[in-house]
Amino acid sequence: MKNSITLYWVLILFFFPLIGKAEAEAFLSADSLTKYHTIWLVKPWKYHPGDNPQWAQPDYDDSQWQRADTRYKPNQTAVEGWPGIG
Repeated sequence: MKNSITLYWVLILFFFPLIGKAEAEAFLSADSLTKYHTIWLVKPWKYHPGDNPQWAQPDYDDSQWQRADTRYKPNQTAVEGWPGIG
């Protein structure tokens, strides 16, 4: 009985740090652009020139936007045909 209680507490203490851990959200900063030679954006990205807060809405229809190749190098900041910000 004493061994089973000890085992129970050992298992709780072992698995407790794993409870509630979430995957860290990706964060892109100017420092990360200079720190690494290549920046990998793992999810599919689309591009549209401009800046509109409505575009950040999850239900916004971006089906007509251009797909973006996400394999950029730090010195590759401008893409032909992509004016302004976006």
